[in-house]
Amino acid sequence: MRRALIIWGVGAIAAGCATSATSSAVRSVAVKHQGASFEATAQGCERTRRTTVRQFTELADAVSWGKAAAALAPNRSCDVVVEAVRGDAREEVFRVSRDAHGVWTVGSVGSR
Repeated sequence: MRRALIIWGVGAIAAGCATSATSSAVRSVAVKHQGASFEATAQGCERTRRTTVRQFTELADAVSWGKAAAALAPNRSCDVVVEAVRGDAREEVFRVSRDAHGVWTVGSVGSR
């Protein structure tokens, strides 16, 4: 348990390095998709590599969950895609990734 907390803490510090830039991007995307709900899908983050899907009403919560999921995936890659959902319409709006070497990518996804 203690080891998991230490690993989580180190990952959280790494994820927090670009917090102000991330916060600005999250606010911008949230305004653009006002009224939408958000679905975060994590792939490869758990030891079993299963796909995990979570629903959120706020984009900031979805991105925070994605960062936490990636921080808990030491020595393996983890990708979290956040989609804005309105009815049947879905649009990928944010991505959080951490590769097996600990390199993070956190940011909004441009419109297609």
